[in-house]
Amino acid sequence: SDVLLAMQNVFSVVPHLKDLMGRMLPMMGAARQENIRWVFATTFARFCESIVEYLANMEKAPNKSIKKEDFAGEVYSAYEVMFTVWLQTKEPKLRLAIVEAVGYMTHCFSPSRLT
Repeated sequence: SDVLLAMQNVFSVVPHLKDLMGRMLPMMGAARQENIRWVFATTFARFCESIVEYLANMEKAPNKSIKKEDFAGEVYSAYEVMFTVWLQTKEPKLRLAIVEAVGYMTHCFSPSRLT
């Protein structure tokens, strides 16, 4: 799975995450079932965790031009869906996945988004 690959091989996967997240965003709006929303939230959490890992180990990274700002637009769009729409769920497992995802997502925001 892409999620496992992203966690195990951040240097190969992170350069492709912007495109992958961009493809996922339109599907997020159509996700109605809580189990599908959980998958999206967990996936974005792992992707953002991989980005943080990549940036923390930039000295080993093959592509040193990657910055957190490269992903900020896609991550913020996903955050808006999760935080404003999905977090209203009563399902504790989904709420936990969203809160975890939001935690990792904030590391990928541009500083202006955090004020």
